[in-house]
Formats: sequence, structure tokens, C-alpha cells
Amino acid sequence: MSQTSTAMTGSEILDGIRAAKEERLRQGLRSGPVYGEAPLVWYDQVFGREETPTGTINCKQALRVGATQNALDVIVVASHKNGAKPLVVAKGASLTLTLLQADAVDGKFEEVGPTVCVTANEATNVEADCLVARFAIGNMTKPWAKVKLDVSGVTGGLIDVALGYVPR
Repeated sequence: MSQTSTAMTGSEILDGIRAAKEERLRQGLRSGPVYGEAPLVWYDQVFGREETPTGTINCKQALRVGATQNALDVIVVASHKNGAKPLVVAKGASLTLTLLQADAVDGKFEEVGPTVCVTANEATNVEADCLVARFAIGNMTKPWAKVKLDVSGVTGGLIDVALGYVPR
């Protein structure tokens, strides 16, 4: 069996490092964590970033959330990438959260109830970095979680799905 070498040159490695640094800085442009109108995104704990709010979103990133004594929520935020263009939430729009849990970050994730649905009573525009919905997740029995989100009636931008800290 022959193997094909995919070695990178020094220049390619440096370009990759610079691109990674620029992307990390871009992702940190959001207005949180702060108290007040903007949601409190807990440090860099993001299940999914810049997701299209249509249909079922299976966030790929697993986060360690078990045994938190009810100190964390899942929050849905209008993405910073939306800029000055607001996210449009129509009257009757819905977001349904399903949590999945596992014993290990690379383990088999299984749904854990209850599934929670929020529905918009009126149409609204959500500015970048502002809260769309917040879901209490309680004290999970296993340490690792992933999020599945079913969305309808939300248009005009992207969303981030993250952990929000509940200060005491």
C-alpha cells in the first residue's frame, strides 16, 4: 500500500495559523458576556455558531454540562455575523429544543426529556447578539450534552446556540 504525502510547507502552515487566529478573533466579536439586554453567553461554550434557523439543526459540538446544579441554560442568540440586519421572528414562530446526553464526548448521545417548545406570541426583530430564546436544562444525569433544535418561522439571518450561565 502506498501512502500519499500531504505535508504542508512552512508558508502554508503560517498561513493556516494566521487564518485560524483571524477566525478566532472574528468569533469573539459578540457583545457578551455582559449583564443587561445581551444574553450571558458562558465564556466560549457554543454548541453551534452561525446556524441557519430552518428545519432541524443538529449542533455538532458537545459540551460538558452535567451536574451543574441548574446553573446553565441553552440560549439561542441572533448571530453577530448578522450585523445591522435583524433576525425576523414571525408571529407563531417556534423553537423546539431536544437535549442529547452521553457519558463521553465521543460517546453515543441519546435524547433526554423533556423536549421544550417556545412559540412567539407576536412578530419581532432581533438585533445581532441579542436573545431569541432561553431554555432551562436542569441538572443532567450524564456529563456531556448536544443540542437538537427544530425551528420554524425565523428568517433573515443566522443564530448561535450556546450555554448561558444563570448567576446566583
